[in-house]
Amino acid sequence: MKYLKLLLLATLFIPLTFSCSDDSKDDQQSVIGCDDPYAVNYNPNADQQGDDCFYTLVGDWTAYIYRYADGEDILALYEYIDLHLYDNETFFLEAILIDGTLIQSTGTAFFYNDSATLRLDPTPGVTNTTEEWVLSFLDGEYLHMYLLNDGNGNSHITEWIRY
Repeated sequence: MKYLKLLLLATLFIPLTFSCSDDSKDDQQSVIGCDDPYAVNYNPNADQQGDDCFYTLVGDWTAYIYRYADGEDILALYEYIDLHLYDNETFFLEAILIDGTLIQSTGTAFFYNDSATLRLDPTPGVTNTTEEWVLSFLDGEYLHMYLLNDGNGNSHITEWIRY
């Protein structure tokens, strides 16, 4: 009798398990779009990544890696280095050396999307060095860029985080 009850339960349970389906998924349309919340074209309703995500340099960035290409750590000389990029194509760089010396620079910043280059033109009278930085990574939260030649033959490698 015990085996008969188990057989009866199994006979009823197995068809119920396989006959249930989630028809609600079939009724819903998938939303294809950028699903990265750090992108400027983020779509909170996107359930499938399909559109390219676009990011902006505009914002406040702080360096967490800044070194010469040979590995020498430049950031170790600073308390912090912050870069502020504004939507009117200007920038403000502020840094504090370990000894407390304040360094500031302002100027214009042009981003060339076709070559992933950020050109920093200084304000006359402050500094006269134009720097062409190559962007190697940008995802809205992190920015990686490098400078091939600082005028003294040094290459700089930097990584920044938005704050």
